[in-house]
Amino acid sequence: MILRPLATASAGLVLLGIMLAYFPAENRAVHFGAWPIGAGLALWAGRHILTWRNDYFIVTDKRVILTTGLIGKRVNMMPLTKVTDMSYRRTLGGRLLGHGMFVMESAGQDQPLKEVEFVPRPDAVYLKVCDQLFGPTGG
Repeated sequence: MILRPLATASAGLVLLGIMLAYFPAENRAVHFGAWPIGAGLALWAGRHILTWRNDYFIVTDKRVILTTGLIGKRVNMMPLTKVTDMSYRRTLGGRLLGHGMFVMESAGQDQPLKEVEFVPRPDAVYLKVCDQLFGPTGG
């Protein structure tokens, strides 16, 4: 979730550094214009990092809860009894970085928790959720 914003901001800052080194100091438009662009890139990447740090996926014995947002919090909740089917997917990038995406089917039409992306350690989380849904696996 934060790899793309970090890579984009880093590439943009490197490009701005090259522009500052290439153009002479007399070219004030480039030199004064680069700083706000660099600050904007850093703030944009920082927002993604802070949002990532404040998102939670919680499974209790009664509910599945997903909280998202940095300034305005959004909390989606679904009773565990409404979950009819659950699976998870891991892309190659997710395997390398240790995250996956949960896909939940529920009995109702409105499914605010249909897909939960970037769940860390999805293998262990999936087993714990299955324990909550179907009882302990004995392992």
